Amino acid sequence: MPSRRRAFLCLFLLPFTFPMAMKLRSQSRAATAKKTQPAPPPKSRRTLRALTPSARQWVNTELRRMTLDEKIGQLLFTTYHGTFTATDSPAYQEM
Repeated sequence: MPSRRRAFLCLFLLPFTFPMAMKLRSQSRAATAKKTQPAPPPKSRRTLRALTPSARQWVNTELRRMTLDEKIGQLLFTTYHGTFTATDSPAYQEM
């Protein structure tokens, strides 16, 4: 019985494999064609400019003041996915 199910499943999925294979092949050709063309330079809206001496001094002062843990913390970006709960709401009182 399991071989009969397996055969049915193969026959059922067979018509889907050909279009998928053709799509995959056309995508790989497009990727190859894109690789041969040189990439255009990125367009940047903002350009970096040199820091003023006072700004550079502030950065150096802050970096000297920070501990190693604080410097590592500046490298991390955490997100919080939550909602606002007003302090006068019943849900806040329940918490």
